[in-house]
Parts: sequence; C-alpha cells; structure tokens
Amino acid sequence: MLPLKRSNDDDADDFVNPPPPHISKVVQKQTEPFPCLNTRFPPERLIQTMALLKDKQKDCVVAVGFGAALNMRLGKLPRMLSYWVVDRYNPTNNSISVNGKIFVVTRESIRDIYGIPMGDIAMSTPTKANHEDGVVRLWKSQFQRKSREFD
Repeated sequence: MLPLKRSNDDDADDFVNPPPPHISKVVQKQTEPFPCLNTRFPPERLIQTMALLKDKQKDCVVAVGFGAALNMRLGKLPRMLSYWVVDRYNPTNNSISVNGKIFVVTRESIRDIYGIPMGDIAMSTPTKANHEDGVVRLWKSQFQRKSREFD
C-alpha cells in the first residue's frame, strides 16, 4: 500500500492516497502461433559444432560411423512440426501415430533415418563421481578452491 499524502489545504485530518504510479505494460505480440519448445540439444548446435571441426577431426567422425552427422543441414526445428510430433508421440509404447498408422521408434529406425551407427555396446546412465577416487581428486586439484567462510 502506498503511503498517505497530506492534501493541499490546511486541514490536518484530511489525508488522501496519492494517485497510483503510471506503469506501462509491455505486451509482446506473439508472431507465431506456436511458442518455442525447449530441446535438449537443438540441431543448430550440432551444425555449429560440425562447422568448427578440422579435416582430421571430420575424418575421425567418419571413422567411428557418424559421418552422416557431418551432412546434416537442418538449422532449426520448425515449431509447427515439433508440436505435430509431440502431439502424436506415445511415450508408453515409444511410437508416433500418423494418419491412423503406428510407427514404433526403435534403434533400427533411428539408424535408418539419421545414419547413426547401431552398435552392441550398452549405454547406461553415468553414476555420480566418487569424490574419494584418486583421479577425481587429481582433476579437482587443478582448480583453486574458493573459501566458503564468512568474515
């Protein structure tokens, strides 16, 4: 609540509230019908990263089977397409429904579409680093520790 302000006449009992300050509202006009979706790793980052690679590095990317990534040209995901996919994706059975047909997303379909190699090495979620491990301590020792004490 704003502080009370004395009116201009001499009556000491007559207090009035000042007018509210003028606050201009900034209304952002939505130029597109679909707001931006956040993605874990937008394709433009991959394109930018690939553009920074030297020829020898690109040869290594090809050698390990990810050469198809070097040829990706999609800079941004079209919002309308992103919403279309999200609306039709079923996480329970990992599938997308298109015109009444169900397409299951599998390792093989990802390989076929993106050219990503499909090996037999199982990937697991990494565990947290063990702070007692010698390698972790050596790695952390290169950074200057900031004091957390207060004066």
